[in-house]
Amino acid sequence: MIIHIPTLALVLCLLVLLQTIGTCSFLHRVRDVPGNRHFLYGSLLLVLATVLLLLRFWFESSRALVLLSNITLLAAIAALYVGVIRFAGRRVRVGLVASTGVLFILGMVYFTFVYDHMNIRVALYSAAFCVLTGSAGRELLFLKRAAYLRSLKAVGVFSIFCFAVSAARLAVALAGPPMRGITEPSASLIFTFLAAIASCVVWTFMIALTFHERAGIEKREAQERLKTIYEAIPEMVILTEYDTGVVVEANRRLYRKLGLPEEAVVGRKTTEIGFWNGEEDRLRFLDILRRRGKVDNHEILVRRKDGTTFTGLLSSRPLELGGVRHIISVFRDIDERKRMENELEKQAQTDALTGVFNRRHFLRSVRREISHSQETGGRLVFMMLDIDHFKRINDYYGHQLGDTVIRLVSQSIRSELRASDLLGRIGGEEFAILLVNADPAAGERIGENIRRKVESLEVYADTNTPVYITVSIGLTEYRPDKDDSVDTLIARADKALYKAKAAGRNSVVSLW
Repeated sequence: MIIHIPTLALVLCLLVLLQTIGTCSFLHRVRDVPGNRHFLYGSLLLVLATVLLLLRFWFESSRALVLLSNITLLAAIAALYVGVIRFAGRRVRVGLVASTGVLFILGMVYFTFVYDHMNIRVALYSAAFCVLTGSAGRELLFLKRAAYLRSLKAVGVFSIFCFAVSAARLAVALAGPPMRGITEPSASLIFTFLAAIASCVVWTFMIALTFHERAGIEKREAQERLKTIYEAIPEMVILTEYDTGVVVEANRRLYRKLGLPEEAVVGRKTTEIGFWNGEEDRLRFLDILRRRGKVDNHEILVRRKDGTTFTGLLSSRPLELGGVRHIISVFRDIDERKRMENELEKQAQTDALTGVFNRRHFLRSVRREISHSQETGGRLVFMMLDIDHFKRINDYYGHQLGDTVIRLVSQSIRSELRASDLLGRIGGEEFAILLVNADPAAGERIGENIRRKVESLEVYADTNTPVYITVSIGLTEYRPDKDDSVDTLIARADKALYKAKAAGRNSVVSLW
């Protein structure tokens, strides 16, 4: 059976074209890979070389076409050689490539235009291929870097195979019968085309395998680097898919805080591990992230495995990894901080000795109630209360007993008030009370109850020395028609208090 050489050349050209299209598409997605451009240039030059080879069947007598196709083919192999060496992280032997190219071009020019000899031309490019493929095979087979060892060693074996084929072709060209033209269906020429077709298929497969392995290794290395960074951050970190909310990665601080193992978190949705109360909460968060481009200091309530919750302060940024949108979030438990803030706020609002409102917060609260009363028409009763002869108690029995008396009096007052009423200590032994939604009659009744309650207190300086405690109370009502304010209420209630003192103390006096 006679094999048609132009048909083999056409098959080779189509294979190279398909390989180049696939290579260009693949390299476009991995633009940062070392040797990327050389693989691309080599693939394009291979297409050009095979096209020129096809043209030689129509213009067989064109010596310029012969020279150009051979030089283009060597340039393609040289570019692929440089790409492989750079991909492997090795130093390109520029001198070897340059000297091989120069000698090849000079030899081709001489044995094409000066002394036309096809066998020697075949021997020349076979020798050049031997140099480049043999050098690549040696570099890759003795590669010390373990990261890409398996796939690159396979490429190294393939390079040695190409070296052996080129060496055989060189031997046949030098020792075989003279070749009269490229269309001659000799065994040597048929073998050359079949080897080229097989090499094209194997090369495509080997490069795809190598890039795939490298991509997998780099992905694992990137994940390890990210994990190292996650663990170094002194907060909880979680990486999730943007659209689905599936957890991709997190650090140990998060696992410990949730009380869940890694396998119960990674691969599950954030709504399933208690990160959000439901899908609606997650979608509201995504809306904020989409509008602002980032989220800072967003409070969320996170549920642990045991059902308890804690408040997290979340900061998030969108992130694209491998062409997929993700969200990287850092957050911390702020329950302790909130507790301290509440404690500080409470200390700023309350009297340390009695636990009731201090003067500043009490007066601010009274102003708020007055404003509310103006809107709703509710009635307010204001009281001033003073412990009788308190200075004498301090002087005779000491400040420790004086503090005890103040605490007992404040407890007695609170026991007679409703939850809506306000109580504040506005001086040493002086208290102020605001009764919300109360009329004068109710105010007088509550004032009298407080007076009797305090009077019944049993306090002893020592085992045999009782201390009798009484209070004087002045009452007044808020009058919106008189443009009352906090200051006028205090003044009027204070005036009623002094009348109670003048009346002999231990009494309640109203001034409306």
